[in-house]
Amino acid sequence: MTGQAGIGGATGSGGIGGSGGTAGTTGVAGAAGAAGSPGVGGTSGAAGSSGAAGTSGAAGSSSAAGTNGAAGSSGAAGTSGAAGSAGAAGTKGTAGTTGIAGTSGTAGTTGTGSGGCGDLIDNFEASAGYICRDNGRVGSWFSYHDSASSFSPTGTPSLPSLLPTPRGTSQHGLHTFGTEVEYAGIGCNINNVPTSTYNASAYTGIRFYMMGTAAAPVVIVQTRQTESTSYGGQCALATLSCAGNYAPITGVQASTWQLVTVPFASLSGGTAPFDVTSLWSIEFQPGVGAFDLWIDDLSFY
Repeated sequence: MTGQAGIGGATGSGGIGGSGGTAGTTGVAGAAGAAGSPGVGGTSGAAGSSGAAGTSGAAGSSSAAGTNGAAGSSGAAGTSGAAGSAGAAGTKGTAGTTGIAGTSGTAGTTGTGSGGCGDLIDNFEASAGYICRDNGRVGSWFSYHDSASSFSPTGTPSLPSLLPTPRGTSQHGLHTFGTEVEYAGIGCNINNVPTSTYNASAYTGIRFYMMGTAAAPVVIVQTRQTESTSYGGQCALATLSCAGNYAPITGVQASTWQLVTVPFASLSGGTAPFDVTSLWSIEFQPGVGAFDLWIDDLSFY
């Protein structure tokens, strides 16, 4: 804060008028004072000294016969108050500790998470490539194709996609596209194979929504008996000769979702009779030619 300005020195008082003494010397550049009253019997005042550097007194009147008062000293310039100390910078709070990352659900559980899936196998909303883990089920999505075919998505787990237009509350689905030359497909394991398969005897079949184009789409249900020994199954034929039980998918439309229901009783073919107590995987093959298919809400019923 700035200090208050210094108060100015008081103007020097004129000397008491001298008695008729010798006239005081007129201050340099001073205005002539009015004639002093003769002092009563006063001693002549000593000659008035000129103000330093001939500075005229305020209103510069020199006292007749009187000693000019010393020029009033100007008050010392008011000392400015010491600059207020800036407050110490506030101490920055310690950065908040980031919470420990939440532990991911086992096997990237999809659907309603671990538990509570009911009949649902996968609704794809978790977009993680794993089926809904519940009722003894655990598994991931995978794809396969021969070297001449093109197929998407690839990898394990094979990931779903965002629907171009939501289907009710559904935002994601499994989108598979490409060209099948010899064989191509996508599927999900239903349990921790080859260690464990899944007993689906509590259900009548499977159902799912499908939309798109494909030459001759089929759904295949592999069991331990139809899976090749190369992968831990019981089919001792050459790997490509082992075949699961299947059913054709009909009535699929290019741009309208269709609910497809496949009773287990409708499954045929395969290198061994269908065993509902030993499900290995559920797979979808588009048929030879170009294809572009969407699959959503796969479940038992």
